[in-house]
Amino acid sequence: MNPIHTIWRWLRSLGQRSALQQEIDEELRFHLEQRTAENVAVGMSPEDAAREARRRFGNHQTVREDCREVRGASFGETTLQDVRFGLRMLFKKPGFTAVAVLTLALGIGANTTVFSWIRAVLLDAVPGAAAADRLVVLCPRHISGRLTDTMSVLDNRDLAAQTNIFAGVTGSQFDPIGLRVGNELEWVWGEATSPNFFDVLKVTPALGRFFLPNEAAHPGGDGVVVLSHSFWRRRFGGDANVLGRVVELANRPFTVIGVAPANFHGGMGGLRFDLWVPFTMAMEFNDALEALNRRHWRSLHTYARLQPGVGIHQAQAAANGVMQRLEREYSDTNRDLGVAVLPVWKSPWGGQSVFLPLLRSLAVVTILLLLLVIANVGNLLLARGTARQQEIGVRLALGAKRSRIARQLLTESVLLAGLGGVVGCLFAAWGVGLIFKLLPPMPHLPIGYNMRLNGTVLFFSGLVTVCAGILFGLAPALQGVRTSLNDTLKHTGRSGAAGSLNHRLRNAFVVCEIALALVLLVGMTLCARSLQQARKIDRGLDPRNIWVTGLRLPVVGYDDKRLHETYRRLREELAALPGVQSVSLAQSAPLSYFYSPAFSSPVFVESHEPAQGENPPLVGNNSVGPNFFRTLGVPLLSGREFTDRDREGAPRVAIVNETLVRDLFPNKPPATVVLSAECESSPECLLLRSPTCPSDPRP
Repeated sequence: MNPIHTIWRWLRSLGQRSALQQEIDEELRFHLEQRTAENVAVGMSPEDAAREARRRFGNHQTVREDCREVRGASFGETTLQDVRFGLRMLFKKPGFTAVAVLTLALGIGANTTVFSWIRAVLLDAVPGAAAADRLVVLCPRHISGRLTDTMSVLDNRDLAAQTNIFAGVTGSQFDPIGLRVGNELEWVWGEATSPNFFDVLKVTPALGRFFLPNEAAHPGGDGVVVLSHSFWRRRFGGDANVLGRVVELANRPFTVIGVAPANFHGGMGGLRFDLWVPFTMAMEFNDALEALNRRHWRSLHTYARLQPGVGIHQAQAAANGVMQRLEREYSDTNRDLGVAVLPVWKSPWGGQSVFLPLLRSLAVVTILLLLLVIANVGNLLLARGTARQQEIGVRLALGAKRSRIARQLLTESVLLAGLGGVVGCLFAAWGVGLIFKLLPPMPHLPIGYNMRLNGTVLFFSGLVTVCAGILFGLAPALQGVRTSLNDTLKHTGRSGAAGSLNHRLRNAFVVCEIALALVLLVGMTLCARSLQQARKIDRGLDPRNIWVTGLRLPVVGYDDKRLHETYRRLREELAALPGVQSVSLAQSAPLSYFYSPAFSSPVFVESHEPAQGENPPLVGNNSVGPNFFRTLGVPLLSGREFTDRDREGAPRVAIVNETLVRDLFPNKPPATVVLSAECESSPECLLLRSPTCPSDPRP
């Protein structure tokens, strides 16, 4: 018989028991009436014909039950009986039930918590985008295998020309920016995008419209802006008349043209943005032209939507062909440069790059924990099943089928798992927020995942619950099926084949519990040991009594002259406070997320030009102010620290670390090292050392 048809009949019996029973009764009545009619036709009286029909038909109730069994009509009724009996048995032993439920809640809740993070970080990497499974990211990849976050506008356009592979290619970049509405000024996070950004992501506006293709044709011109739904409600009270309103971004007018839907927060997974503007309108005119016309200006995080039927491997092959052509035509900017086509959840930017390693470790730990819980509860049920041997023997003696008893025991196990799943979801609702609180603060990123137990998470939790119930219920069910009727009725249920099987199963569960517990214990010990050793690593600075705060003056419209004067007065006035030992400024705080990898520039050394075909080495850099090393407690091996005399117009100076000297200048450091101008940037954090500050700063 078709198993799908059988399952359908079982499910139908759960909700249409009365209809199925009436259908079977009518069919049996029809057969009796037909047989009676046949008897009357051969000359029998109606009473004798009916009596003969019933005699030849057999026991009506037995036939009725057999029909119900064949038609699957009894499945719903017996299932409800199993559920009611199972609940009575669980509540009959409240101590056992409580221990088993809490144990299961621990394992199921931990897995639900981790899956909710996996859903938010990986499965829903771009919330609000339609058909997100067709989205990919394009990342420049050096011949050495190193990925780069951003791509140039011209390379972006050349890849977009592959219309047989990509339905659209777009890009974005993000940064804080100063927003002024009337006399009110605030610091917001904005994403500067290509004009087709929302079209490629397939996002529909909640109000107004999105960007038009010609709105990026005039760099530095009058700007247009799209607001996020949450920012629109918070800042403008959800006013529908916000369309056409003019706001100032970095002292330039922008007209509000639309509002994004509530479930869309931007293209960077896990980052919540307040507004979007075309990237050419967000830049000064000269900078915009530079970005549009120079391939070395790589500033866009690039996304693409695959054409229907096109896979990532096909897209990768097509992109490789484009980059090989660009390398031949533009060897000065594209030498040894390819591209990686990756699913969004593998992108090297956004929340994925931050949380993916953590989620991998947590997933392994929670799966092992769940297996340990299943083995533990299975062992408890085996011990409980031994005490129920006589009950099962009596049921067998009364005519119960062994398959029926096995189903009853599995139903009890699934009910127990269901109670554990409900409590586990309550644990998960609390644990989701707890994990986020345990993470180190990241003030450089507007991280804001929507962590909730939605339908997908609850379905996963239910699936884990049912699978766990079946797994730890198989052993007790097998034990019940193998019960010896004679031995049980003689009160010797622990002997014979069933007793031997029970002994072997319990031993197997004990071995599994010990093995899984040992793996978890060793893993936790190694993790604790690693953390202990990490605390002993020489960080090269003294973090005690250092206070760090963000500083974003350029984003609120300060010009260069006013910036320098503000920075100078800020340092002087803070340094004059009682107890303050030193004050400095920096583009990035040490040990923060964006400290070294994000700011890398090529180094050109006098008389040490790179060989033909080789690129100059890249080094991480940080723009800092006077007293930076003194504030951090970093001693200089030689030379001097920066002072107020090292300003614009004075000879350019740099401080390098011992590793760079050892790698680039094995003999003797030259007098002059030329760094690219990309290392020059405005300070974004202020550092202050004072004995009155907390002893455990978190930059």
